[in-house]
Amino acid sequence: MGEVKARLVAAALLITGSLLCAPAAGAKDLAAFKVCGARGCTSITDRALLRRLFLGIQAQREAARVSTPSPAPFLRFEYWAMGEKAPEPSFVQYYVPSRGVVEVNTGAGSWTWIRPDAANAVFRRVSIRAAPFAAPRISSVTIGGRPARDPASYRRLFTLHGKSDTVFDKPDWQRIAIRTASPSPWSTTAATLEYSRSTSVLWRGNEFVRIPPSLASRIAARRSLARS
Repeated sequence: MGEVKARLVAAALLITGSLLCAPAAGAKDLAAFKVCGARGCTSITDRALLRRLFLGIQAQREAARVSTPSPAPFLRFEYWAMGEKAPEPSFVQYYVPSRGVVEVNTGAGSWTWIRPDAANAVFRRVSIRAAPFAAPRISSVTIGGRPARDPASYRRLFTLHGKSDTVFDKPDWQRIAIRTASPSPWSTTAATLEYSRSTSVLWRGNEFVRIPPSLASRIAARRSLARS
């Protein structure tokens, strides 16, 4: 099948929701929950609210996978499953309040973004007084392992439109790795950006975007994507 096609098939499986929320699959209930932002973390101890959060996590298995959002203010959700006594949370999710989307861990080193409609009401409630972390600044970008110039300009990749309905199984897909000045969900593999030079197509989360020729040449040369 080849490495590229295997990765594309894996992406399709994620869209079905069959692999979502693996960390929560064995949990019976939540023992604790924290909302963390720019002013620190707040613990949620209300048992009824913890139960609603747990039900919301379960509902995430049916949530639709969405495009990787542009870097924006975000919160970190920390969960402790009932019966676990470890000082570190059982699992972590990142929430972008302005978009109503959540980054979830789907396995070792694997992340994706979803719109958890069934849980958004409770997420808004627990985070209403939290000050989000500021939108992260992109500090470095590599394309196929080689550094790109003017990394902050690569934020533009998250705003491009021009959907391509064809999934291209080409051997020249290169990962575009984002690093941010401070830890953020965009510095994990959830950014899911890959580029095929031969087809001028960007793989961004759950979609394929056709890149206009003028921009494609800049990506290929790892130049700035700032509007001239």
